[in-house]
Amino acid sequence: MNLEQCYQLFNLQPGATPDEIRAAYRKLARVMHPDVNPADLKAHDRFVTLNQAYQLLLETSEHPLEYQISAVAPKKPPEKPPVAKPSPTLSRQDADLKWQTYQKLQELLRNREFVKTIALVDGLAQRMESDQDVKQWQGIVYYFFSQHLIDRDQLDKARIYLKKALKADPNNSQLVQQVKYEHRRIEQIMARL
Repeated sequence: MNLEQCYQLFNLQPGATPDEIRAAYRKLARVMHPDVNPADLKAHDRFVTLNQAYQLLLETSEHPLEYQISAVAPKKPPEKPPVAKPSPTLSRQDADLKWQTYQKLQELLRNREFVKTIALVDGLAQRMESDQDVKQWQGIVYYFFSQHLIDRDQLDKARIYLKKALKADPNNSQLVQQVKYEHRRIEQIMARL
């Protein structure tokens, strides 16, 4: 089951908070629990699926960056370089740099050091302009910085970074959905002001 299917199962929008996920889970668990449906032979299987979806959503909502970036992480270079020729797209040096940068990005994002994270990913994107992984990381970093800005009521700046996220990685459907959700969130905040 992928992340999109999990959100659909719980009838939630991408980017739902852990509290929203827990509330939706409790509501469904009361209805779908095998003890509530003793005559239904497939109730147990559906309940197991519900729990797996819950765990995935909860994990990705609490550590969304790690989940998204790890989905496209480059494989760690082996301790001893292979005898085979290097990748035609990246030199061994660039592949090592990419891996080290990925690790540093994870660390900076966990510490919510967005300015440093943006500087690092932008520098890597300049060096590796056509690398799809780097473009995706750049989009994700911009997206999380925009969330940070929204939480601090810096809505105009957040809009700028949401646009940058889409420009960096326009083909990432999950990112597109999350950006749309954040735009709706900005509209709701503006309506309350």
